[in-house]
Amino acid sequence: MRPDDLVHHYRELKASCDSGRISQERFLIACEGLMAQDDAGNWWAVDATGQLLRHDPGSATWQPATAAGDARPWRTGAVPGSAAPAATVRPADPPPPLLDPASLTTIGIVFGASLVISWLGWSFLMALPMAINALIPTGSCSNFVPKTFGMYVCSAFVGLSVVFGSLVLAVAMILLRKPITAAINKLNAAVPEKYRSVMPAIVAAVFFAVVWSGSHYATGHSVGIVSHRAFPALVGVLVHLTIYYGPPFMARFPRLFESRDRLSKFSRWMLMLLVPTGLSLLLTFQERVTNEAFKQQFVVIVGMVLAYVILTPRPGAGAANPGAAR
Repeated sequence: MRPDDLVHHYRELKASCDSGRISQERFLIACEGLMAQDDAGNWWAVDATGQLLRHDPGSATWQPATAAGDARPWRTGAVPGSAAPAATVRPADPPPPLLDPASLTTIGIVFGASLVISWLGWSFLMALPMAINALIPTGSCSNFVPKTFGMYVCSAFVGLSVVFGSLVLAVAMILLRKPITAAINKLNAAVPEKYRSVMPAIVAAVFFAVVWSGSHYATGHSVGIVSHRAFPALVGVLVHLTIYYGPPFMARFPRLFESRDRLSKFSRWMLMLLVPTGLSLLLTFQERVTNEAFKQQFVVIVGMVLAYVILTPRPGAGAANPGAAR
């Protein structure tokens, strides 16, 4: 979006709010994303009152783009013409520069800590999924004729037995994600704000390492994008980046996420299931699969990006998400 488009887009949003096509809450959330950068690098925004603002890097505040010397900060108040109580209408902060010093520092911390845990603890991390695997028979397909339907079915069950422990743990982590997140947030409250993406990213990398090591215990040194033993560290970095850059990214592309939110939860979960599965089948539709480690890691990364885009709620969206109730 160009700076010249901000006021025009604001008027469209205001007209939609006044006519009842969107709620006031959705209007306020959309206004948080009304930002654009000009050719000189200045960030401009329009708040929910229609005030054109310019971001002052020195004071890290939004200033009204009015007469020179007018240093009033952004204002709070109700949307004009609305009977709703006063609400904060401050735009979202501009996106942090890509790979700024603070981000580089946290990336280094996340990658280093996750790599040490995953690499040195590989044998320990795989113990739990391997113990679960030991509870079920592994079976053999030696009695089936190659390239027959029975052989493919048998191979699928043998493959499932190898990753069974990892799947059980992955499901358990999904079911327990709310209490785990609450515990991390409680511990994170005492951490300086600029480092608050570190602990969740490292915890995510460790949980992923447990699942990943259980299904790659015999191929830990296979190399794709990185080696399987180091891959959880890369996953931790991706989690850090979604936490660090996610909210400003959503604010910068409000129409993309507004369109996404019109989809039902069921539709989004089906996309989350079908796209990585279809991609995996497409990449491995070979008589003899090549570059297996790379393809596995690539599908995981695509799945993570897709999960962020179609499942991660926008900050403060809550009831404004029309797909959430379906």
